[in-house]
This record gives sequence, structure tokens and C-alpha cells, in this order.
Amino acid sequence: MVTCKMQVINGLVPKPETRTKAVLPYRWHVGIAHDARLRHNRSHRFSATRKPRPMKIATWNINSVKARLPLLLDWLAQARPDVVCLQEIKCQTADFPRLELEALGWHCAVQGQKSYNGVALLSREAAVDVITALPGDTADEQARYIEATVSGLRIGCLYLPNGNPVGSEKYPYKLAWMDRLVDHAARLLRAETPFVLAGDYNICPTDDDVYDPVGWR
Repeated sequence: MVTCKMQVINGLVPKPETRTKAVLPYRWHVGIAHDARLRHNRSHRFSATRKPRPMKIATWNINSVKARLPLLLDWLAQARPDVVCLQEIKCQTADFPRLELEALGWHCAVQGQKSYNGVALLSREAAVDVITALPGDTADEQARYIEATVSGLRIGCLYLPNGNPVGSEKYPYKLAWMDRLVDHAARLLRAETPFVLAGDYNICPTDDDVYDPVGWR
């Protein structure tokens, strides 16, 4: 079995003990982790006597990586995560501050978009088998999903659509995106792949998830 630590910036995650909260006051994020028992998957066998190494995974809606690069670099030095999932990087892939991060030992997998959206995975070990879109809609051009394998763990970084206003085409797009995410997670479960799906889910299940619950009703 693979274990990991989920570090969520001011966020809520399901209960398992292998996840912890971070300390920075940013937007709500939710992470879903699955630790698969891989008895039938030869490519991911682990020795019963080998103790798994904990992995610290953080997720941050950074709202422009170039504008907040000094904050990001300071936080990386303090928090020392193994993997970081960034959302709303708000720059094209070629404009991502890769050189500054690589100089500090970070590997970068990026799917950018001009001015809007954009996601990235930062990792201490190189990410492999990278995909840059959520499966299920080849016509979707919004940069909202990136997924890769780091140290044997499949990690998906997602920025789920906001869906507002409800009466526009944005809301059905959000619902369809969520359906694709559920289908993709089901495929990972069937494959008995250890995985984490982390990021900004843009959902508000309780009043605690918004600053003005009365105004949003």
C-alpha cells in the first residue's frame, strides 16, 4: 500500500490520517486520495517489508504565478513539499517561470493558457507520463487539468470550472466537466492505480466554504 500526506492550503479533505492542513490563507481546495492495494499489478508491486515513504502534497490556487512568484518561492522553502499542484497560473506554458523554479531543484509540468486558468505540477522528482487535459472531450481547450506520475503515485491537478452564472453555458460545462472527472477517477480505481486528485474544486458544500453565504443564496 502507498501512503501520502495531503497538504491543503486552508482546505478540507476527507478524514484519513495521512493528510494534513497547510497554514496559508488562500482559497478552499479539496483533495481526493486513493491508496490502492496492488496485488495484481506487476508494475507497481511493493515489498511487504518495505516501509513506504510519506509524500507531502500541497495544492494552491495561486491566481497568477508570475505576480506571486516571490511568495511561492518563499513558501516552497518553508513548507518543503514533495509535490505542489498550482491552479490559475494565468500564463501561457512558455511564459511559466520555469527557470527560477528549476534553479531551486523543482521539476515543472505545465499546461498554461493566456490570461486565464492554467495548471502546473511542481515536483522534487521528475514527473513522467504527463497528460495535459482531462479525458473525455477533445474539443475542450481550457487549461484546467494536468496529471503525471511522481515516485509511483499518479497525481492529478485540477481547476474545476466555476459555472457562474447558472443560466449561461458555463453551468452545463461545469456539470459535464465534473462527469468527466468522475469517469476518469473510476478508471483509475478500476486500474488499482494509487492516485491523488487535488486542486480547486470550485464547490461550496457548506456555509463555511464561502465568505458571504447569505449573499450567495
